[in-house]
Amino acid sequence: IFFFHVLLDSYLYQMEATLMTSQSLSMMRDFVLISIIVQSLLVIKFIITSIGFDIKSFDFGRDLAELQVNEDDREEFEVNVQIDVTKTKRDTRRGIRNFKYEYLENKFRYNVGFSFLFILIVGTIYFSLANQVVAISEGTPFTADSLTMSIEESYITNESFRKLNVTEGYSLLVLNFKMSSSALKPQSLETARISVNIGGFTFKHNRNYRDRLFDLGNSYESQSVDNDIKSFILVFEIPESFVKRDMYFKYAADTRYSVRDNPDNIHVRLKPKHLDEELDVYVTNMGEDMYFREPILHTYLKIDKFDFAKEFALSYSYCITKTNCFSSKEYIRPGYNSNNEMVIMMLDADFGLGENVNHVDLNSVSFLQNFATLRYKVGGVYKTSRFNHQVRPLKVNTDKMIFMEVPKDVLEATEVELVVRIRNYTYKHGLK
Repeated sequence: IFFFHVLLDSYLYQMEATLMTSQSLSMMRDFVLISIIVQSLLVIKFIITSIGFDIKSFDFGRDLAELQVNEDDREEFEVNVQIDVTKTKRDTRRGIRNFKYEYLENKFRYNVGFSFLFILIVGTIYFSLANQVVAISEGTPFTADSLTMSIEESYITNESFRKLNVTEGYSLLVLNFKMSSSALKPQSLETARISVNIGGFTFKHNRNYRDRLFDLGNSYESQSVDNDIKSFILVFEIPESFVKRDMYFKYAADTRYSVRDNPDNIHVRLKPKHLDEELDVYVTNMGEDMYFREPILHTYLKIDKFDFAKEFALSYSYCITKTNCFSSKEYIRPGYNSNNEMVIMMLDADFGLGENVNHVDLNSVSFLQNFATLRYKVGGVYKTSRFNHQVRPLKVNTDKMIFMEVPKDVLEATEVELVVRIRNYTYKHGLK
């Protein structure tokens, strides 16, 4: 049993730090089963010995000889079962009385047996409750050292931004958390203390996706925080088969290994949202606000006017001196590397970020370049184009008016729409 204990302790250490193979888990299960069988036999023998029960006092061979069972007894017979209540009560009282006499005569043995049984039951209940994880829910603040944190939301996705590769067979668990410090000096979070536990397996923050999930937030890279609340994301790479299991975020009060969970550790029960499931498509038209309802980028976009042309002329006043000015024009044309294959799309649009969106630096142009496409119909065929290049006026302040290069065949389009896709949410805004 001591050998099994040492062996299982080493396996528990491996489970705390790394994934284990199915063969190792099967072998550990067999060792546990063997140890339970051995201990059960010892417990049964101890109980029998403690109560003074002697199985040798039963002479089963003599009993069978006295019965004189032969082939003539192999006949059908009927059994009439009648219960004598009075006799049953009398036998029960006699049994209780005999047990009292037996207990008084073997008081020490019975006390040892009952004490052992009591300790076994109480110990089982205690260790079961001690190892039970007490977790708070998402959005509940907790304090660790001088840091105040809260896991606001959690997400599951198989795609990084613009569908960059994720390790095959794995999904990304992304935690959006807020953090501030009550210390006099800025403090940082020890990433060695944080992990995600799923079915006994432990996963650590993966920094390889720091640049691939900017639409979800800023990856935590040991940044220091002060009294102002800052938002970050933690990324954990987990096997796809684990995405439907119970998940817990863990902040370890002590980084040293222990088989039992430290009661000072903080656990947060995670309820991740799946960002790869296709949801409804929202449709709006010219002059209507596009409110993006998804939980990540609470933004809006309103297009008041748009147009396509090979060039746009912008009027402005050119002044030689303060009193000597005359009217002039600046022409907005595609860049020289467009090879006459591009034209200019003008958008007069309002764009805004929600108050709770502070993890990305977006304006109307960067929003279109990262999340929007232009879909148009030419000759009965739908085509799609991204917004890759902005043309900036050099002398005219256009305020909310922006100019983007688009393919020239959009001039012949019979239908034009702006398609915005943010993770699993799709928005279509009819322009023409």
